Amino acid sequence: MRGSILEKYEHKYFTYMGPVLAPIEEYIRQYNWLITDCDIYWRPDERVGNPGYDWLSGDVLLEIVQQYDIQFVWGVFSAIPKDVPLERVLPGDASGSLPYADCNPNLWTIPFSIQHPLAEIEIVAFDSSFTLIKAKNNALIERWAAAFPFAEDLEAYIGKHTK
Repeated sequence: MRGSILEKYEHKYFTYMGPVLAPIEEYIRQYNWLITDCDIYWRPDERVGNPGYDWLSGDVLLEIVQQYDIQFVWGVFSAIPKDVPLERVLPGDASGSLPYADCNPNLWTIPFSIQHPLAEIEIVAFDSSFTLIKAKNNALIERWAAAFPFAEDLEAYIGKHTK
């Protein structure tokens, strides 16, 4: 598993998901997406930005972020294989929790992990300040990082900022 962080970006902000997802569009389409801990400045579409969680196909997610220029202040995007039903994705009792970004110390630990046990990719919009991406597929991270020259390796970034 590899990760990357984008904290310097020449276009607008780091948490506008349209441009952030564009380099890995074919990967986005392969999954359903659980979006949690979501806070957006503008909610142009009732399918995204709901309290609790949103559950979208990759095609719908891309349609929304490409059609609307939405800045995600906070949000965790978890890629779940399409054959996994929502009932298996959501916690079944009060002891379970959904992925979150705000005040989550586990985002900054090495080795890092993806929060949701069924997810294969995790993208975190963090306080409009940066975007983290983690994936089990190293080629996805390489493609994403190549599209953003300022992106840093997540493990190196964490090591540099936790000493």
